[in-house]
Amino acid sequence: MTKTDVTSNNSTAIQHLFALHQRLSELGRDQDPSAEAARSLATLPFLRRVLVCREGTIIADSSPDEAPASCTEPMDRIRRGPAAGPLPPPVGCPPDCPRVTETHMLRVPIQKHGLEYGSLLLDCIDPSQVGLLLPALQATAALLDRLWELQELNSKHQRLSHIVNGTNLGTWEWNIQTGEAIFNRRWSELLGFSVQELAPVGVDTWQRLCHPEDLPLTQAKVQQCIRGEIEQYICEYRLRHRNGSWIWILDQGKIATRTPDGRAEWMFGSYIDITRRKQAERIISENERQLSALIESTPDIICFKDGAGRWLVANAADLELFSLTNVDYRGKTDAELADFTHPMYREAFLACEASDEIAWQAGELSRGEEVIPRPDGVVKTYDVLKVPIFEEDGTRRGLVVLGRDISEQKASEADRERLLSAIGQAAEIIMITDTEGTIEYVNPAFEEISGFSSQEALGQNPRILKSGEHDEDFYRDIWETITAGEVWSGRIINRKKSGALFTVESVISPVRDETGRTVNFVAVKRDITRELQLEEQFQQAQRMEAIGQLAGGVAHDFNNLLQVILGSGELALELTPEGSDTFEFLQDIIETSNQAKKLISQLLAFSRRQVLSMSDVDLNGTIGDMLNMLRRVIGEHVILDFQTGSGLGLVRADAVQIGQILTNLCVNSRDAMPQGGVVTITTRNAQLDEAFCSEHPWASPGDYVVLTVSDTGCGMDEETRTRIFEPFFTTKGIGEGTGLGLSTVYGLVKQHQGFLDVKSAPGEGASFSIYLPRTAGGSPKKLPRPTIAPTRGQETILLAEDEEMVRMLTRTILERAGYSVLAAKDGIEALELFERNAASIDLLLLDIMMPRCGGHEVFQKIRETHPDIRVIFATGYGMEIGEGGVLRDEGFLLVEKPVNREHLLRAIRSVLDGPASGSLRDPS
Repeated sequence: MTKTDVTSNNSTAIQHLFALHQRLSELGRDQDPSAEAARSLATLPFLRRVLVCREGTIIADSSPDEAPASCTEPMDRIRRGPAAGPLPPPVGCPPDCPRVTETHMLRVPIQKHGLEYGSLLLDCIDPSQVGLLLPALQATAALLDRLWELQELNSKHQRLSHIVNGTNLGTWEWNIQTGEAIFNRRWSELLGFSVQELAPVGVDTWQRLCHPEDLPLTQAKVQQCIRGEIEQYICEYRLRHRNGSWIWILDQGKIATRTPDGRAEWMFGSYIDITRRKQAERIISENERQLSALIESTPDIICFKDGAGRWLVANAADLELFSLTNVDYRGKTDAELADFTHPMYREAFLACEASDEIAWQAGELSRGEEVIPRPDGVVKTYDVLKVPIFEEDGTRRGLVVLGRDISEQKASEADRERLLSAIGQAAEIIMITDTEGTIEYVNPAFEEISGFSSQEALGQNPRILKSGEHDEDFYRDIWETITAGEVWSGRIINRKKSGALFTVESVISPVRDETGRTVNFVAVKRDITRELQLEEQFQQAQRMEAIGQLAGGVAHDFNNLLQVILGSGELALELTPEGSDTFEFLQDIIETSNQAKKLISQLLAFSRRQVLSMSDVDLNGTIGDMLNMLRRVIGEHVILDFQTGSGLGLVRADAVQIGQILTNLCVNSRDAMPQGGVVTITTRNAQLDEAFCSEHPWASPGDYVVLTVSDTGCGMDEETRTRIFEPFFTTKGIGEGTGLGLSTVYGLVKQHQGFLDVKSAPGEGASFSIYLPRTAGGSPKKLPRPTIAPTRGQETILLAEDEEMVRMLTRTILERAGYSVLAAKDGIEALELFERNAASIDLLLLDIMMPRCGGHEVFQKIRETHPDIRVIFATGYGMEIGEGGVLRDEGFLLVEKPVNREHLLRAIRSVLDGPASGSLRDPS
């Protein structure tokens, strides 16, 4: 090729390259400049193929399916990418330009900041022509670099646009020099306007829509940024929405470019709708204000501490509790705060620190009670909750402390515990039900008395105690009374679990809440079963006592009458010839009087006014001596069985009256067995304790000897059993008995300080157990046999008797026996007679019961001046038994009216002839 041809070809190549540059400059942002450059360059006559590489990788190839034979290996290495390593260095070119390799490959580098990051690979037909066009090819490489940069900017712009649009971020641009403002579509959408409604959009549009209160501050911020006082401005302000409301905007702006002399040219910024955030902030602020007010106003203590236990926030209640109102508490631990308040709080602060550590160690909410003594002497108890808060890595972040004053509650609980303890120990039944009558609570007394356990009673109706002793109207009245809000009280007969009945004195009351509504019923029931038994026994005892007083009074008056009848009969009998009808009549009178005397003696025994001769008695021996007599009394059709108790103790008793008791009981048993049967007499020792006496109200604790008479007779019902000891009460027919047998037993047992227990049921016989107090004495002593005393004398006797007929009769008897008699109608007259005739009086015969002054009192006054005076006391009235016992203990003789003439005269002689103090020997 000639030089002219080469020049012509280069000129054509330069024009071609210029046209390529023009096309590349006109490419759109989404078109690939690398491919266009590779195709256009490959059309040059001295190039076979063109490849464009970037960062070691081929990104464009004019002939991708062809590979020149002369450069197969280099091309393959290029195709393998950057891992294949760089191409061989160019050869045959000047140092400052690329060189053509032996394989006719020319590499034109594309550089940035002096570093190669791309290249044009040219497969040359005529390398000599390429060297002349090298500057133009380098310009093409530089143009590609520029186009790649623009392409990257375009890609970044698109990505940014997508990001902005995706985040609903509004943007704006402001030419500060011309005042032109450009807002994107999002700005108008935020305000509810279309673009057309706001067009033309400028700074004045923004100023018009900005809230008047916010505009001055916002403009001032913008001016500070323009003047360079701040790098960027951030403002929150309100813009008016199309519907008239105001929305909050967060606006951020920054100067983009300035002139060489420093004047601001362009400002760019973004804006976002923060209306919801502002609303949330307002709500949060209001909530915080309310929460703060609540925290401050609550009586509970509230405290926030950091992870090191330092106080951050505490409410007024907490500060007041520890007297920290005027102390800067923030940043101080409990131990440090103890130095700023009263020393009494130190232990409380240290205890708080210890419980804080427990909460931290637990790692969860903990609860406990903290006792805080105050300097004013008041001790506060708080229910404290502690909530530890941790960071994500597990380190301690903070602690929330909440405490409620439960001092009153603790006091109430203590009162409640005391109340429950009292209720639990109360002897009365306490039952609580709901408004429907379902049992919700019963105390231990309920279980003990009723026999039902609390588990058996809870959830039940009080009807479980229903006895059947009351009709439905009774229970209906109770229910209507308490449901009307009134209190019902009265007696109810209930049934225990065992079936036994018991009586309660019950008070049932409604329980009301603060509003006055009835929420429960409470019943307090006192078991009065034993009281009723005691009351019944007391009433029985009162009846018996009243009957006894009546019997004693009748016996006294009747004894005086008998004394006259018996004495007059005896005197008349002395004056009547034997064998005459009058003599026989008088004998009948005397015999009948003696029988009447025995009857009166039984009445006195019942009224416990019989004079007893007490000694230590062995019941086994006394009963053994009576067995033959008892067998004759009860008859051959009844078997008598005596079972002696071993080691039997002694009793202080009148042996004669014990025989009377035993005889009456055996006769009573015989009469209950008209067809025959068995009477069993047993003796035994018994020791009665409080437990026994609580179950048997008639008993008293102590040591006793028990005499029991049992039979196999017809038995008694309850009504009969309650009356058997009443005088003149009998179940026998007229003329078959006086009804004084068991009443005599009753009186004699009581007079011996004992008591009876009777068990009987129809068809099951009867058992009478007599409990007599056991004495500590030894063997019973035998009394000497009395001697027969004479019946006449010549001494002077002072007689004091208030009953005139008895006095006259006694005087007659004494005078006919040779005695001189001074008779007084009462004690005062007797004292007067003694004072006038003291020197001549040898014996006092005094009735114990007299008007104005009794016989014992008369004797006491006379003995003050005449200590050796002899005396005999007479009684026909049981009330003097107390005194009679004293008189016997003092050794004085006591005779019972009616007394026959011979007995009285022998008694007088025994005293006159005996010691000065008298004699207790029975003169008969």
